[in-house]
Amino acid sequence: MSVTLQSLREEHNHMTQKTLASLLRVDRSAISKWESGKQVPDREMAMRIAQVFNRPFGEIDAMFCKTKPDAILGGQVCMGFMQAPAELPLRQEVK
Repeated sequence: MSVTLQSLREEHNHMTQKTLASLLRVDRSAISKWESGKQVPDREMAMRIAQVFNRPFGEIDAMFCKTKPDAILGGQVCMGFMQAPAELPLRQEVK
């Protein structure tokens, strides 16, 4: 059985799309589009998904690459098992 975003949600106490969207600070429709394969998250968001589900980045990257092989994650063609960034850049607040 291949790992999907939906299966990861179900493994985590049947997490809803709305709950995951809230954790990632995105609209629920983004989760729906990722699960249906209409879109894929960018590289930073894929890293955040990996953190939420405590999974290796490569597994999350491969999951989305299978869904949409010609996708571009973070400006790079999706190749599967890309190197995770050493750390995510911190967002600076605008005052």
